[in-house]
Amino acid sequence: MGRMMEPEEFWAFADYLGNTTTWSCLSTKTNSGGIFQGHSTLVYFVPLLILQMSLASITIVVTSLALKRLGQPLMVAQILGGILLGPSFLGRNKTIARTLFPLESFIMLDVIAVLGIMFYFFLIGVYMDPWIVRKIGKKAYAIGISAAVGSTFLPYFGFYYVYDTISDESLQVSIAYVMRAQTIFTFPIIARYLYELNILNSEFGSVALSSSIVGGLLSFFYQLWRNNHNVIVIFGVLQAIAFILAIVYVVRPVALWSIRRNNEGLAASICSIFIAVLVSGFLGYVIDLHIILGPFILGLAIPSGPPLGAALAERLEFIVSWIFMPIFFLKIGLAINIFVVEMFTILKVGFVILIGFLGKSSGAFIAGLLCKLPWLDALSLSLVINVKGALELTIVKGTRRRKELNYESFVIMCTSMLITTMVVTFLIKTSYNPSKRYLVYTNRTIMDTKPNVELRLLLCIHKEESVPSLVNILEASYHTHIEPMAAYILHLVELVGRATPLFISHKSALYISPEAQASKCIVNAFKHYEDDNKDSIAISAFTAVTPVSAMHDDVCKLALEKRTSLIILPFHEQRASRSGILENSRMGSRHMNLKVLDNAPCSVGILVERGLWSSSTSALSSWSPFHIAVLFLGGPDDREALAFGARMSGHPKVSLMVIRFLSDDGNFIGSMEEMKLDDDMITSLRYSMRDNDRFKFREETVMDGTGTLRVIQSMQEGYQLIVVGRHHDRNLQATMGLAEWNLFIELGAIGDLLASQDFKSDAMVLVLQQHLSIGRIT
Repeated sequence: MGRMMEPEEFWAFADYLGNTTTWSCLSTKTNSGGIFQGHSTLVYFVPLLILQMSLASITIVVTSLALKRLGQPLMVAQILGGILLGPSFLGRNKTIARTLFPLESFIMLDVIAVLGIMFYFFLIGVYMDPWIVRKIGKKAYAIGISAAVGSTFLPYFGFYYVYDTISDESLQVSIAYVMRAQTIFTFPIIARYLYELNILNSEFGSVALSSSIVGGLLSFFYQLWRNNHNVIVIFGVLQAIAFILAIVYVVRPVALWSIRRNNEGLAASICSIFIAVLVSGFLGYVIDLHIILGPFILGLAIPSGPPLGAALAERLEFIVSWIFMPIFFLKIGLAINIFVVEMFTILKVGFVILIGFLGKSSGAFIAGLLCKLPWLDALSLSLVINVKGALELTIVKGTRRRKELNYESFVIMCTSMLITTMVVTFLIKTSYNPSKRYLVYTNRTIMDTKPNVELRLLLCIHKEESVPSLVNILEASYHTHIEPMAAYILHLVELVGRATPLFISHKSALYISPEAQASKCIVNAFKHYEDDNKDSIAISAFTAVTPVSAMHDDVCKLALEKRTSLIILPFHEQRASRSGILENSRMGSRHMNLKVLDNAPCSVGILVERGLWSSSTSALSSWSPFHIAVLFLGGPDDREALAFGARMSGHPKVSLMVIRFLSDDGNFIGSMEEMKLDDDMITSLRYSMRDNDRFKFREETVMDGTGTLRVIQSMQEGYQLIVVGRHHDRNLQATMGLAEWNLFIELGAIGDLLASQDFKSDAMVLVLQQHLSIGRIT
């Protein structure tokens, strides 16, 4: 069961160790007495195995760090690290090969490698969402079918072109398999690849994943059709189906039952599942299935996310990626000797592989264009579906074991997987820019929202504690049946325990999934507010389960789709009270905020929650007077802040104070155009508010940032919300000396000051950045 290395591959490495005439089994020597007793440590298999595991892990870590600068994913470093340790490079030295990789150690390497690959595919199964097949759209079907057709039929031309030029019978058989292998689509590897590139949850990533599933299913049925005359094959398929159903309908209910147990039982559940991984692999092997199928299906059957899925991912990810899998790739590398491959074989096999690559890529590219994908996205997608990894290596090893592939073809296919994935990654990194999809040609701002037109806001939330603050913002934003508002609530949940992100609409999801259930309290709070204001506001709630590094994609994509004018994001730190004590910190969300600020298709606000209003629930019942201050220093961001404040002033319980900062000579410092825009907006606002006794305006003359600081310190009492723009003119006297102390660039100089511990106030702070359309940017 454990043998993953055939004797031919064994001897391919053994050729460098001299003449060998006997098969050496596992050494009976386990632990040495140490070098001080004159023992040779590496003669004993336990210290030798530890050294081999350490060497494999260190090599892959170093390779990963080196390739990370080039943007290459971990799977590339793993394959390359294994080859570097084999007879192609380090193992080419006979002394090193005899010392570090004696023949009797190969059996233990096989055992560790098999354990590694079993848990690796179990972990992939845990990461994956088995219900993603329900979300496959017409676009993915078209691209997947086209890619499958291209990868199936185009390699035939390459096969027949080279077949007649080959006299070696073993190479002829190998060429036939190489042709068929080009139809393989491996969704788990593509999912892992997209995850490492941080584009898994983008629209591009979703289409690529769905297309690979469609292509994989077509490839499977095509191979089944080729063997329709073989009763054994059909019986094997039925066995596999029965095996899968047994795991799903026996193991999954047990896993669900374990979740309902208390936390003290979680460790026992995890241990039981680890044992089940080994048992499922063994049972699958007993009924003549591949040893990885059982663990993979078991992983799919395990409920994703916390507590069980997250705990499994947390405990397995490191040891599988950096301890077990390096041994698997070491074992692969020990079987690869690139120096024994003849150029004739490279040209023939390489040509068929190239034709298969072009067939799959061209099929996906043409279908992508017909589905109206941007040509650069279509090109990138056609490249992504060609990436290779551990699953392809496992398949090729199995084929080599069945004698359908000679040694030279095996080496060429393994090295081509490495080269293909490296080249594809380089091309993706240089050609695909996911942020370009968020560029728009019109201004999506509060300022440009016409009167009596629905204002659309996107409110992002991480925790339930932020609900009162956001409800207060909604209420203060003033919505009536004449000036309606649409609010889109996006609950952002970090992806833990699965590789496939989720995007849940709570209009259609009736809290079936654990992720939807986790958002129930948040959704209910906003629905309650909507019920109290049915004539003036429409609220739609969503949950995004995604990696922190890619959360901004979900935010920007939803804002683009819903044509919002403003995104409100929570600041990554929350102050408990005016004392400035830090209550919690979400550094991952800071990365998201910065990315959204750089790529958003509309204006963006960063909300700093603190004090009374971040913890009060009074907004859900009776609403008390709300005092808002807008600090106006000039520029587009401050004009956006003023426009938002002006809208809020329409609420009968909102009092608005606008403070304009001027230089000490009474003049605004900046470009003439900006000065005119600022003056016009202030004049227009004061005129429209002339009869509003809840509106106050004053001008403050300051010489530098110290004067501005003094004015701001005087505002520590009496306000529930302070609104300010993010960017200001660098030559502005009011900010002179403040930029040097700016700790959080996402807040700007003034916003950072208001959010600091030195500003002892319970007021929330909203820092706005006005959207710049492509036309305004250029």
